[in-house]
Amino acid sequence: MSLDDLVTMSPSLRAWPTEVLGKVYRLARVRAADETGLPERTFPPGCPYTLAQILDERFHPGPEEPDVV
Repeated sequence: MSLDDLVTMSPSLRAWPTEVLGKVYRLARVRAADETGLPERTFPPGCPYTLAQILDERFHPGPEEPDVV
């Protein structure tokens, strides 16, 4: 079940992803630093992606790749 499905089934959750994004990102940043052995400052202090990008299954972070024909 996707986040969109949960929000559709329970509209009261609509604001929840925005409310928790910052907290979840901070935890992910700490974990990424721990797992990679890199300093925490290596990772952006705030989430570099919008909630819309995160929820878009077609969004791929990183440099644009050329179209393959």
